[in-house]
Amino acid sequence: MGEFYSHRVRTVSQHQIVVSGPYRFTRHPAYAGMIIANAGICMYFFNWATICVFVFILVPAILLRIAIEERTLFGVDGYSEFAKERKRLFPAIW
Repeated sequence: MGEFYSHRVRTVSQHQIVVSGPYRFTRHPAYAGMIIANAGICMYFFNWATICVFVFILVPAILLRIAIEERTLFGVDGYSEFAKERKRLFPAIW
């Protein structure tokens, strides 16, 4: 993502859609990895408080962030076609 990466949702001039690496399979691989890693932590420690934070705070926050990002990204040339060919988080699931 390089220069296109930011913690703030924004586009920059000449914004390009990244289609290589993990983006060949999913639109948001970093968020998918974050969910998988945190699910693993929850399973390892099996603490109800941690599981509740994961299920009721972290996952909804990630899904909200994806919705906000995609609202912006659909304004970037080529994102609609990119999105049609890939699921959001996990290939063949969602």
